[in-house]
Amino acid sequence: MAFIEYENRKINYIDKGEGKTVLIIHGNSVSQKMHKNLMNKLARSFRVISLDLPGHGKSERLENWPVDFWYEHAKAVNKLICDLVLDDVSLLGYSGGALVALNCGLEFPGRISKIIADSFEGTEADETFAGNVEEDRASDKKKLLARLFWRMMHGKDWEAVVDADTNMTAEHFRLIRTFFHKELKELEIPVLMTGSRGDEYISDFQKIYDDMKSKLPGSEYTIYEKGKHPACLTVGRQYIEDVTEFINS
Repeated sequence: MAFIEYENRKINYIDKGEGKTVLIIHGNSVSQKMHKNLMNKLARSFRVISLDLPGHGKSERLENWPVDFWYEHAKAVNKLICDLVLDDVSLLGYSGGALVALNCGLEFPGRISKIIADSFEGTEADETFAGNVEEDRASDKKKLLARLFWRMMHGKDWEAVVDADTNMTAEHFRLIRTFFHKELKELEIPVLMTGSRGDEYISDFQKIYDDMKSKLPGSEYTIYEKGKHPACLTVGRQYIEDVTEFINS
């Protein structure tokens, strides 16, 4: 197990494989355990690094979660990139991790060469999800499978992590809503956006990604007929092939 220090907190990461560097960023309320299989598959062709964002998984817990979560956690990702002296990095973020990846590209573009942004909401919080997150999470916490899943992600204190994420998501929706501090047109890094038509949380990737593409120079997107949320973990072999081609292009 390896760690870096970020704002006096330990951040856990895993580093495996050889070749071009791919850094995977997990989504909200989960940890890097969520994408273990994806990491193993990509590590056959690339050097793959995966972290637990501050407060998640095996990273040290936070006393207070930042309301501007996706912007602030981009700083942690950049700290990892700098501490490990990485260059020509491809970021692969899914769900909330896609927002972290895009923020990282906007704020700290120097060492990043490609961004894969998978299964995310667009430029601002989705009212259907964020506006009801407190009620939905309260319901989910009563379900045995959800409780076991979150315990696997974070350990015995999983409920405190999930509650902190729930409170942050609701507060962000009420106070901020937007995910980015800069105009998307300022992002000059090539971006591949991906999603699945079977996504349980986001209903219209076509509309979201068309809007994103109009603002992002040099971006493209793929929407898969199969798979659920997130596409990178549910589509299968075709996803790995498409991402590999994009990174190597």
